[in-house]
Amino acid sequence: MVKSAYVFSALAALIGAANAHTQVYGIYINDVFQGDGRSNYIRSPPSNSPVKDVSSTNIICNVANTVAPSSVTAAAGDKVTFEWYHDK
Repeated sequence: MVKSAYVFSALAALIGAANAHTQVYGIYINDVFQGDGRSNYIRSPPSNSPVKDVSSTNIICNVANTVAPSSVTAAAGDKVTFEWYHDK
């Protein structure tokens, strides 16, 4: 019975992860935070909801068909870390 509980718990965790939608909040270059990147150096969609109509042009860029106004530079070999968040 205990083994079944572990299997169920692991399966429940995987199902939750499969249904999650997140967005990138910011980027760290060599452990230095580059600031809030949403709609700055990250092209942010208007929400973290998926585009359900696969024939829609919104599927291409998840509705946010605009270019990010700035960018972040990383050199070859730099450590790049992404910070994600979940829109509640």
